[in-house]
This record gives sequence, C-alpha cells and structure tokens, in this order.
Amino acid sequence: MESLAIIAEFNPFHTGHARLIRQVRQAAGPEAAIVIIMSGAFVQRGEPAFFDKWHRAAWAIDGGADVVIELPAVYALSSAAGFAQGGVTLAARLGCQALACGVEGGTAADFLSLARRAEGLTACLKAAKKASAGQQLTDALMAAAPDEARLLQQPNALLAFEYARAMLKQEQPLAFLPLPRQGRHGNTGLGAAFASASALRQAMRCSGTAAACRP
Repeated sequence: MESLAIIAEFNPFHTGHARLIRQVRQAAGPEAAIVIIMSGAFVQRGEPAFFDKWHRAAWAIDGGADVVIELPAVYALSSAAGFAQGGVTLAARLGCQALACGVEGGTAADFLSLARRAEGLTACLKAAKKASAGQQLTDALMAAAPDEARLLQQPNALLAFEYARAMLKQEQPLAFLPLPRQGRHGNTGLGAAFASASALRQAMRCSGTAAACRP
C-alpha cells in the first residue's frame, strides 16, 4: 500500500488521534505515506478551530503522519455527507489507495453494505416536509437492515457510512479501513486515557471563564 488517507479536524489533536495514526502505520507498513486531509481555520457547524491549522498540522506530523493537506472550506463547513464527499474525492485525486477512520463499531463490509443499500433507497425517497433527507434515509435503512443500521446511531460510525457512500462514487475504488476507537465521542471527562476532543474543548473554555464550565 503506497498511501493511505485520514480525513480529520484534529480540533484539537489528542491521544486518540495519535493512537489512530499508530494503528494505521501498523496496518499500512513503514513505507506507506499517511496523508491527513484536515479542516483549516473553520470546522463543521461553522465554528473556528481552537488552534490554527499550522499548529494542528504540526501536531499531526509529530504524531506520525507524513503530510497534511487542507480540506477546502466549502467541504469543511458542509454536512457530514459534504465533508465526506470532499475529503474522499481529494484523497482519490491525491492518489491514495485507502482511507482509514476511527469508529465505535462495525467493519468495512458493514459500512459498504449500508452504502450500497442507501444508493438503492435514495432514488425511491421523496422530499418530506417533516423530515430531512438524511433522516428519511436513516429511517429507510433501519427498516431495510436494522442490525447494520444501528451502527448509524454513533457519530463516528455515521461519518464512516458517509465515507463509504462517497467511496462508491469514485472511479478508482479506495480500500476502507475503519478501526475501533477508544472512548466515547461526547465524553466530557479528562480522567480517561483517551480524552475526547469535546472534553478538551470544554476544559479550554473553562480555563478562560467559569461560566463556560456550567452544565
């Protein structure tokens, strides 16, 4: 394997991200290039990143990555589907042979199976007044494949699903490498070995003002 991509925000870079890069290195081998496709000054939901892209890129390199490429803002600020489509397309254009990400559960086969089901269902769904297109699709997948679709209740697995959908649209298919993550995405505690980015952001807010610490 010559090169493998990780799409990320690293907002901020933490021990879980470093662990993911180590896992990818073990899977890809010492000669493979680990390419980080990272959001720049702004991240999803339009928030400014806690640290500038230069610091975050440097931390990724220190953590074992070989190169960091900026994800254009139009994708970085998009929905999960747009974020995934932009990142996967850029990975493919850069010549990466595979894409890795951290997930709460599920295998590459699970996510690709759901992605193929979604492509078949999307053509049958009509816009509804009471539900978004994404919610319609999730509901349809739960009805068609409830065991697999339960994965989509977790945020990282939902993003992995969007990566799989984007990968199916590429002319040259990428190998998919979802790896088990440690810790929960929304965990706000700092006591665990792998504190989440949410916990770190909350701690940094608290260091500036006591009001930010209130539940």
